[in-house]
Amino acid sequence: MTSPDGQWIASARTIQNGGFGSADIYTEVDLNTAESSGSPIEVLGFDCQGPVPHPYVLDNAANRGGTIDLAMKWITPSHLLVTYRGHPDIQFQAIRLDGIEITLQRLVPGGD
Repeated sequence: MTSPDGQWIASARTIQNGGFGSADIYTEVDLNTAESSGSPIEVLGFDCQGPVPHPYVLDNAANRGGTIDLAMKWITPSHLLVTYRGHPDIQFQAIRLDGIEITLQRLVPGGD
């Protein structure tokens, strides 16, 4: 998702690992400048509850957003709003990156 001024790209991915004692669902939000060829920088990380909506699809893209209905919206060219549902463990949260403000909001049932 590109910022309104075209300078930044926000992306989300969910990594689903399986196996005895190693099952995990981790959703992260990354930022990168539009002209960068380098790796994006993680700004939010969630340890999500399972199961994912497509438990038999071994494809991280198919499970994007994990089990928390993650959504992103650029409020301004320098303000990214990230919303989610449920009660994931927030493993990492940056509130600012290179002038970009990152706001995290939990949506509650009946309150959106």
